[in-house]
Amino acid sequence: MASTIVIPSYLNKYCLPYASDIFYHGHLTYFLPTGFMPQEMKTVFEFPQYCRSRAIALPNIIWDMCKLYFENDIEANECVDILDPLRKEHITFALCVYPRNIEMINEAKEFINQHPSLLGIFERTEIDLKFAARELLSHVLYEVVLEKGIPGAVDYLRINSKKDNDLELLIAAAIMNRIQIFKSFESVLIYEHDWYPLIMEVNKFQNIKNGNDKSSDYNDSESIEFFRCRLFGEILNPIYDRCNSKSKNEKIGKIAKSKIQEILVLKEKCEVIAREIYLMPTREEEIKKKRMQELIQSEIAIPLSEITEMPLKKAKELLRDFLTDSSIIGGVLLIAQGETFTTLTTAAAARLISSGIRYIINNSNRKTTPSDLLVTGMKEMNMKYEDVKNHLNSIALEQMSFPKIS
Repeated sequence: MASTIVIPSYLNKYCLPYASDIFYHGHLTYFLPTGFMPQEMKTVFEFPQYCRSRAIALPNIIWDMCKLYFENDIEANECVDILDPLRKEHITFALCVYPRNIEMINEAKEFINQHPSLLGIFERTEIDLKFAARELLSHVLYEVVLEKGIPGAVDYLRINSKKDNDLELLIAAAIMNRIQIFKSFESVLIYEHDWYPLIMEVNKFQNIKNGNDKSSDYNDSESIEFFRCRLFGEILNPIYDRCNSKSKNEKIGKIAKSKIQEILVLKEKCEVIAREIYLMPTREEEIKKKRMQELIQSEIAIPLSEITEMPLKKAKELLRDFLTDSSIIGGVLLIAQGETFTTLTTAAAARLISSGIRYIINNSNRKTTPSDLLVTGMKEMNMKYEDVKNHLNSIALEQMSFPKIS
């Protein structure tokens, strides 16, 4: 079964699917947190004690990350439970396996150094620190430990934190190493929209690196598909919203199974509208807006009524409310104007630096030894975490492995 891959981070509460995405895509694949080897987890649990017993001081953010590392699994475990009614038929959980050794991270650093704009966008991306912690420590406390041992990992962190920008670059490289694997997927879905500018920039420079100077902008067919998907979602989201509870997901699963033909008709109607509006020989927004409103009123009410089983009159009333929301219509029309994903997320790319990871690192870079409280907490967490770890290890239906990026 073809599946749309949810990227770039792990299954979490911010990327729970919309019901419209279950209807539209049919099947989604979520990645569970990286780092499922028992030795890796054991090293992360024991690393604070190792450093405290030897009075080893490292940036305070490293000790924060030792705690955050495991919170990915706890949150993913909760989301697995919520999505359980949609599993197999509509949701797959997979383990994403890719090289994270020193060689790969150094190559990612070089890639960033060759394209300085990447680091600037990375600094402005609102990255979940739990995710950053998992990617960094999976590299340092597994791959580096395998190559150099724990003393070597300590030296590695010291070398990579001499200056504020050193640690930032290491974290960026660890995450960029993950992002680069996504070019192998044909169909992806991004809920955490703040990532768009960085992913698009990485794709652009990868194309150049591989001798393909094709623009990262989408062509007409891809833009029409994005228009269709966006319109489909905007119509249904006010009705069904997120798949954020088991009881709701049981209902969503039943609708997806019983309304296959009706959903297909709505997708086809959205495609007709998307194609006509996108290909209109004018860039005047008001003209496109008026025509889109006419098409939605004439084409969407019946299939919407059939999917939702609401009276046709009520479906028409709902669509009238939808058409009066200028922010929704304006957002969809941006695609009709030929705007790219990068342009669509300019606001995200321009957010204040205080919400980005650079601010967090610079305010957590004071070198300290791990506290007794942290060491004790890690021991307690180790015992509590066993059930979570075992459950996650048992539910992944497949592993997706990726070769070294060329």
